[in-house]
Amino acid sequence: MNHLIATLTLCCALHAAPDSARLEALRADAASRGTRALLILHNGKTVLEWYAEGTTPETKIGTASLAKALVGGMSLLVAMSGGRIQPDDLAIKYIAPH
Repeated sequence: MNHLIATLTLCCALHAAPDSARLEALRADAASRGTRALLILHNGKTVLEWYAEGTTPETKIGTASLAKALVGGMSLLVAMSGGRIQPDDLAIKYIAPH
């Protein structure tokens, strides 16, 4: 069974594109963890696209539990931006009693 380790790094406040040394460090770290493909975009432009040996852009790679984290995180962002959830709210506020 292949294990997929996905590293998602979000840099929301970057004003300049990441430098090549930082990108290479991220690629090397991802490769050392068994990552088979890495795509990094900055301002809508590809700044790094890398594939491990035997992997191509057409290779199907399972997302494992990454999809759950992305959907949950994006749902939280939408709810917070709409004012439905506040950063200091306790979880109990949103759990219905039995």
